[in-house]
Amino acid sequence: MQFNIKIIGRGKELPSRKVPSQELEKLFSLKAGTIEAKFGVKNRYWAREESNASLGAQALQNALNDANLQFEDIDLLLNTSAPRTKLFQY
Repeated sequence: MQFNIKIIGRGKELPSRKVPSQELEKLFSLKAGTIEAKFGVKNRYWAREESNASLGAQALQNALNDANLQFEDIDLLLNTSAPRTKLFQY
């Protein structure tokens, strides 16, 4: 059995609140630059108003727009998530 699969659209969505590492360092009384030096993270996004479901729905709409398709046109929806930091590299 052979399947012809093609990724034709991608979409992403981030929460609206962007939190710089400096703000977290002040919150947790850390030395300035600690978070970026240890983890390579300059900013994080915190969801306050948005839910995981609403962010996923908007990412799907963005992917459909990217592919110039409607929801009814898709056969398979593939969702992935991954950190974009050095968080797991100790």
